[in-house]
Amino acid sequence: MAENDRNIGCGYCARTTLGKRNRRKMTNRFIVITKLTVAFAQCCWLAYIFLFWIRLQLMRKDIHIPKVTDVSMAVVRETEGSDAEWGVYLLNHKNVPLQDIIVSSKGYGVINEEPIKTSTLRHFFDSIGPNDTLKVEKIMPEVFGLNNEYMLTFYIDGTIHDRKFIFVPDSIVEENLIQIPLIELPGILIK
Repeated sequence: MAENDRNIGCGYCARTTLGKRNRRKMTNRFIVITKLTVAFAQCCWLAYIFLFWIRLQLMRKDIHIPKVTDVSMAVVRETEGSDAEWGVYLLNHKNVPLQDIIVSSKGYGVINEEPIKTSTLRHFFDSIGPNDTLKVEKIMPEVFGLNNEYMLTFYIDGTIHDRKFIFVPDSIVEENLIQIPLIELPGILIK
């Protein structure tokens, strides 16, 4: 019996030997399949990127971004004196109303060799009539030495329009004040 066991081997040894051979075959098959899968995936990924790029180019041709005209922003001195109050106004010079208006404002720059950035404020207004004005916010004279940026977004007849207005540092000074149309107060106007 012991001789038969040595010749035939026990079931565990036979399974282990067979398992090693099968594992080698399975490993080789797995490597080949994995390489094919990776190659196919890379090919598909490149094809996907290419198709996405083509779609993006076609979409850009379909998007019409209208130029914003006849809309301006003004920083206006509302009161006289050393502690004068200032306000930022939106002026609509168009003959149609502006709807769903969003104004995002922020200040940034350098004062005394130190970079300064103010908080970003966002204001929403339902509409502004034709040839009308709208007060957006108060502005403090302390930030006149910064870039004061106003990003305006609005709709006219369902079409979105946007424009950026930037009051550069130290442009809001007494020497630059003009009479602002529609408001009839002194200020700085960006058309």
